[in-house]
Amino acid sequence: MLGEGWADQNALDDMHASILQEVDEAVAWAEQSPLPDPAGLLDDVYESR
Repeated sequence: MLGEGWADQNALDDMHASILQEVDEAVAWAEQSPLPDPAGLLDDVYESR
């Protein structure tokens, strides 16, 4: 991207920081979410032979 002139280093750094923030927020949300009910473990699981 740099070599083709599509973005400069500042733009890439901003994108990288934005991606890291989004991932961090998703991880925090997942860690704070309740675990799923084990009773639903096999819901919508099908086997075809």
